[in-house]
Formats: sequence, C-alpha cells, structure tokens
Amino acid sequence: MLPSTVGDLLLPHEPRPSFTVDLTREFKQIADRCDVWLSVRGSTLLTGHAALEQAEEVRKVVEAILKLGVPREAVHLADVSIDSKSGVFTRSTEAAYALRVEVTDLARLADLLTAVTAPKTCRLVRIDYRFSDDEAVADEWIAQTIGDCVRRAKAVAAAAGVTLGTLREVTHEVIRPRPSSYSSDSRLGGFDDDLIGTRLTETADSLPGPVVRERRVRVDAGLRYEIGPPDDPAAGATA
Repeated sequence: MLPSTVGDLLLPHEPRPSFTVDLTREFKQIADRCDVWLSVRGSTLLTGHAALEQAEEVRKVVEAILKLGVPREAVHLADVSIDSKSGVFTRSTEAAYALRVEVTDLARLADLLTAVTAPKTCRLVRIDYRFSDDEAVADEWIAQTIGDCVRRAKAVAAAAGVTLGTLREVTHEVIRPRPSSYSSDSRLGGFDDDLIGTRLTETADSLPGPVVRERRVRVDAGLRYEIGPPDDPAAGATA
C-alpha cells in the first residue's frame, strides 16, 4: 500500500505512550477435605491388604474409623516399617503401620481424631488440609481483581488529565500457597516431610484453633493502556 502523503513516507507513526497498572488481591479459601496420617504400632508384621484386616492393632483402628461413616476405600496403608534389633524378621516382629485416611467431612474430623487416638498403639502423625482447585472459582477471583485494576486505571487517568486509550496487555496469575499441614512428629519416616507444619499433640482436644483450616490465595493482575487524548485540551497542555 502506497503512503497517502509525503509525511507518511518520511515520518512513520510512533506508538502512543502507555502506562501500566498492577494490582494484587488476596482471597480466603476454606479447606474442604483433609488427609489424616496415623502411625499404629503392631505386634506382628504383615503387609498389603492383610495388615488392615489381620494385624489386630490396625484392625481396631480401621473399625473405629469405619464406624464414623468413613468409607473403606478412604483408608489406605501407606507404609510399613519394622523394629528388630536382632536383624531377624518374622511374623512376630513388631511393626509400625502408616495409615492415610481421606476425610471429606471436616465436621467429623474431631470425632475421628478422638476415636483413633484412644488406643495407646495409635498416634496422630500429621493432618494435610486440602483445598479445591476449581477453575470457576479462580476465574471469579481473576475477574474481580481485573475489575479493580480497571477502576484504578481510570482513577489514574483522571488524576493525570488524560483518557484511557486502547488496552494493549492483560496479565494475571493465581498464586496458591503450599498445602497446610500439622504434624506431631518431625521424624516422619516414610511420610512426605515437605508438608511438616506446626507440632500437634495426639488428642483432638489439643488441636490448635478451629478444626477447619483456611489459606490465602493471591491473585496478581496487570493492565497496560495506551494514553488517549486529554478530556480537556487546556488540561492536557498543563499536565
């Protein structure tokens, strides 16, 4: 396409000046489920599914969990460790069974902790609180943060005596913290020690604060606008 004027040929159009508005908002999110990690000391060494049904100490803990309405498929044998000073391993060798219990009703968590830690052979090791990663919820947070960003951009433009031009760039990021966890023992053995948190004693009554946990999710957003012409030419000349 040929230039319409000599000026277009000699003086190419320069991009309009722009400005950027960045904003951060935090949103509270309540945990909707958790994993309860237990350590059960057993007098016999068994592995696999047999441990949940035939190791007496483990079976009693599992029965107490099921009585509270927790489905059987939510109870998992995560690990088995053995304690033998002689180095000889038999069925009578004492073992420590690591159980992971998926709890989807946090209203029953305190009852579950009281039930499973009643036997002296069972110890609460850790609670990992889980949060929904529903993208629809994240989209609402992003929309709210970008909306606040637009309002701030308008306020900045009004204070500078200019108008908002074309929106050139939109950025956003949802930053979720690591899962929250409470632990009663820093020596977790086969457990994932990346989630060790505040120490927790073995009874439900000593849980620090409310049972339901929450986290803060951060949303960062940024908008880059071209600067439009001033509303009032006189104001633009003095700006």
